[in-house]
Amino acid sequence: MFEQTFFNLLNVFNIYIADLTQTTQNEGKEPRKGRDQLEGILKRLTFVSKSKNTNQEPIQNVLDRSKTQPTESKRKTDDEIVKDIAHKFLKDFSLRANDLNSYFRLLYNVIRLVDKSQVDDKRRYVDILRAQLSDSELLLIALNCERPEGAKLKERAAQYNLLKHLPNTIDKVPTIDVCKAIETLSKAERGID
Repeated sequence: MFEQTFFNLLNVFNIYIADLTQTTQNEGKEPRKGRDQLEGILKRLTFVSKSKNTNQEPIQNVLDRSKTQPTESKRKTDDEIVKDIAHKFLKDFSLRANDLNSYFRLLYNVIRLVDKSQVDDKRRYVDILRAQLSDSELLLIALNCERPEGAKLKERAAQYNLLKHLPNTIDKVPTIDVCKAIETLSKAERGID
């Protein structure tokens, strides 16, 4: 009975993913769907400028000034990029909350079903789930787990090593650093040390 319920719920999870569709379209292009849409959401939630000059100054002004002034580093440090990604993720999450919260609740319920079951090899079933997750999904899950709303999922993810194949970097900075920054910012927003 458990196995049938597990695979049915896993099927519902995969159907939900397949039904995700980009709401705004680029002219002449097909809207993103499914896992491609999750990848697009991740990019929109984590893309930050690497340049310290974010005021969109005309390029000619920058070129003219660079001839007369000594050049200083215009690229942000990795720490600045990490903080910017964390801040952007937390700030913009609400724009994608409708899709992402349902995704995370379904994922959590698949893992909870396994955890509450009487099967002997629970890890085997979570491994089946994990094998279906894309790198973008793993990154979204890891980042979400650092939000207060992701606390229960974080516990289950750790218990079953769900993030075993988590990519080491996100936008060329260490994923673990971005996760820690999200956790720190979340606690600061709630007034927790």
